[in-house]
Amino acid sequence: MAAVNKIVGPVAPPPPPPPVAKSDAAMEPTVPPEKPQSDQPSSSSSACAEPNEKAVETHRVDTEQTNPQAQWQHVELPSARLAARIQEFEASADDPDPNRRGFKLADGQRAICKWFGHALDVALDEEIRQVPVNERKQSACLLIGAGGTGKTTIILELLLPTFLEFFPAQDGEDRYAILTFSHAQGDAISNETFRAKTAHASVGYRVASLRNNNMALATRRKDCERTWNPKILVVQDEVSLFPAMVQNMLLYRSMRSRQNEHQLRPESYGDVGQLMGHVPILLVAGDFLQIKPAKEISIADDLDALRQAGTAVHPEHHTAQDAILGIADVIHLTKSKRFLDEAMPAVMQAVRTSRPDAPLAEEELQKLRRRKIENSQGELETPLFADGHVVSIYWENISRSIVERTHRDAKKLDVPLYCLQAADQRAPYKNKKHDDIVTHSVLTVPNIHNTGKLPGILLVHIGMIVRLSDVMAPRLGLVKDKLGKVLSVVLHERDQMRLNDLPAGYRLFVPEFMAKGIWVQLQNYKRSPLSAHIMPNAKHQRRGEETAEDKADQLMADSAVFIELHNASFKCDVHVNGTHETVEVLRWQFPLIHGMLRTAYAAQGLTLHGGVVVDLRRAGGLGDDDWWLAIYVMLSRARQLTNLILVGFTEQVEDLLRRGPPTRLIWVTEMLEQRAQITLARYSDVLN
Repeated sequence: MAAVNKIVGPVAPPPPPPPVAKSDAAMEPTVPPEKPQSDQPSSSSSACAEPNEKAVETHRVDTEQTNPQAQWQHVELPSARLAARIQEFEASADDPDPNRRGFKLADGQRAICKWFGHALDVALDEEIRQVPVNERKQSACLLIGAGGTGKTTIILELLLPTFLEFFPAQDGEDRYAILTFSHAQGDAISNETFRAKTAHASVGYRVASLRNNNMALATRRKDCERTWNPKILVVQDEVSLFPAMVQNMLLYRSMRSRQNEHQLRPESYGDVGQLMGHVPILLVAGDFLQIKPAKEISIADDLDALRQAGTAVHPEHHTAQDAILGIADVIHLTKSKRFLDEAMPAVMQAVRTSRPDAPLAEEELQKLRRRKIENSQGELETPLFADGHVVSIYWENISRSIVERTHRDAKKLDVPLYCLQAADQRAPYKNKKHDDIVTHSVLTVPNIHNTGKLPGILLVHIGMIVRLSDVMAPRLGLVKDKLGKVLSVVLHERDQMRLNDLPAGYRLFVPEFMAKGIWVQLQNYKRSPLSAHIMPNAKHQRRGEETAEDKADQLMADSAVFIELHNASFKCDVHVNGTHETVEVLRWQFPLIHGMLRTAYAAQGLTLHGGVVVDLRRAGGLGDDDWWLAIYVMLSRARQLTNLILVGFTEQVEDLLRRGPPTRLIWVTEMLEQRAQITLARYSDVLN
């Protein structure tokens, strides 16, 4: 393939998107003292498995007795409002509109609602009485449970709306924060009302060093203070995905952001009862039996074992771990709401609870064997799987699948398949006769995370589901992994003329010049900056009525986004004739990737509707523990067993499933489960 040697500069405003068929739907940083070198919460922590009296007292505030002013004002208790909202939610279980349909809460779901209602009562009481923030009581809870147990739904549909009734925005700043590690997880716990932020964005920090000595607020102090000072509630989701150093960053910089306004002690940033800058309510959700952060120390890792193995373990790692695993209140959700059948939750629960001394039952293994690709070949061409998802551990496998999928789908739709090659700028290779080999090597790196999140070759066609491979405009919700459908590819004029001269229909088209842009209709999106410019010219504006066509036009105007070229620089290792060299590359490309094919890491936290082809194969270098976690995450994305087709379901995979989760994570989950039982007993008068 000839290298592109021309990058189109600024172009005229892009043409409007084509019509779519109506059938398409001030203090210096303080380094914390060395924490005890143990993975158990320290004995000084009030949030050990055995609670102390002070921790209990924190949650046993009688609002009516301590707040006569609020009683006199007849302020409705948040807990009562939440209870009413739960009734409304459960009563809507039979609503024909799936977007408004609720369900009957399971015991664990009801428990977290009651815990939250009580915590909100205390927070409102102290707010009304104007108790100084540094004297307020912090209610913190760790909400654990497998994927699909309703954590996201409960938070978005019940907890946050109730909170917003009593704590609306203040001076333009929300009084709550929803925090995730990645944009993909953030999008999963966001809706039109509540938007999540990444941890880095929330504290205004992107510098590589995460040691406390390097994390002063500096130029971002005013922004961070304005964001964090009003906060009453922090919700942190998918905590297992947070590297320990990122968790420490979040704890440290949130405390720094609030210390001046609320007279806090920054050195206490990791202490139980002081977390996230001593916000009154902290809810941390997640499941530790899922994939750990890539190439990073996780919150649940055995830090002593890592240190003995030669890994650099810092005080910040211990602070993060003690802070999260030291939370006294734990509520465990066990009943899944993701699955549509009985077989899938039974299999996944059996996989989670399998142990070397009580291995996965043969009956459950047999259910999975029936979904092996060898037994399901006839299903691959059905719409369920042909239009479904593919999940694999490795980018190499995903890249191959993208090539196959795009050719097949473009042919089926009878539309051109555009082969959009990146424009790479780099110094000539030392041996000029090998320069073409280096060009090809750099363009074909499969993992986009090694190439500035920009693919070397982008295969795209009209109607293709894509996702953003990088952040475009976070304030507009144009964040990494946002899904959409390709409407058109705007080519250079000379390429468009060349395409027009060819017969219509399916073909592989390789432009000679960089395309100008790609029109994409984003899913669940109504924030297009183009809407205000497009809709004033819509027909219904002139005739004073609205038709179905007008509604479609409005949807298009609200959701259509013009994706332009992005650039990124990166270093790439190349191997030519036995020699190795690192080359520096500046790449121009569209930040898009196929939306239906993703790695196990990118799939975590998502529910994948429709068919899911799961590639269980591993390559060298992946240990059994990480392999188990990847397998569990990939299997549990589907909503029912018949929605799965398994590739590489070998005897080795079966042996791994019989063994059960990694030993360390078994210890962590069992410790937290014990603490969950203590929580229910400790607050029986509140939760029952």
